[in-house]
Amino acid sequence: MNAISPDTQPSALFNRQRLRENRERARANFADHNVLFEEVTTQLLDRLQGINRSFNRILDLGSRNFSLSKSLSKQDASRFIVHAPAMPDVKKLMPHHVCVADEEWLPFRDASFDLIISNLNLHWANDLPGALIQMRRALKPDGFFLSALFGGETLRELRECLYEAEMQLRGGVSQHISPFADIQDCGSLLQRAGFTLPVVDKERFTLTYQSSFQLMRELRGMGESNILNSRDKRFMPSELFIEADRIYRNRYASKSEIGASEKIDATFDVLFVAGWAPHDNQQKPLKPGEAQSRLAKALNTQEMQAGEKSAP
Repeated sequence: MNAISPDTQPSALFNRQRLRENRERARANFADHNVLFEEVTTQLLDRLQGINRSFNRILDLGSRNFSLSKSLSKQDASRFIVHAPAMPDVKKLMPHHVCVADEEWLPFRDASFDLIISNLNLHWANDLPGALIQMRRALKPDGFFLSALFGGETLRELRECLYEAEMQLRGGVSQHISPFADIQDCGSLLQRAGFTLPVVDKERFTLTYQSSFQLMRELRGMGESNILNSRDKRFMPSELFIEADRIYRNRYASKSEIGASEKIDATFDVLFVAGWAPHDNQQKPLKPGEAQSRLAKALNTQEMQAGEKSAP
């Protein structure tokens, strides 16, 4: 009897084997579809620049265009950088240390790195809480975790139009686009995983395409096609996508330039999440009653008791 991979079982949200196949298929021409990845790489590096800390042992987890590893090495060639893609046979493409790894099964011992960074990868994790726990353990005390992942209302226009077209033509809907986490979800998950001083913020990118067909080709070129185990595996008729494109054009014509109504806009929400591995010297929130000064003094105002009327 053949064993069933954990990520292909019905209880798993995503088919991780299909993810690896999608990325392998997209690898040869990824440079033609990596505009968003390059922009997010720049923003991740900008966030690191704002931290007064030197990171010398770095894990670049799951990124596909090597921009992070190359940029970090260019800043300081003495850094020990491990590039950990999900695909095999990439060592010849990369001058740094390479370890093919799955973020849900990290092969690193505890306290191996002082920085773990990941670019648009973790939104495909079946067990994101477990993956975060493993990353926190792989960090040295006071090590830093920084990641960007798709979240919020990413691809909300395409999702809406596909659902509406399918309802019209088939009388029901199936999942074509995966659900995405929001800011509150990520903040809670960081705390559950044991990270301290968690921070989550969002950047919204609006990209313009000639049609929904070009958008879907772009997603395939990015290696971001549907890997939901619950996806409808039946053949999708061309009429469905033609109708979805018609709805998309009518509802979400591009506003990026005058006279570009034949183009469409697509939303990508990117969540930037960050946290620190615990350390005794880190700043800790005060317990109730431990404050050394009053809020009224900080605000340069008069403190009043509850129920006391203010002066006219």
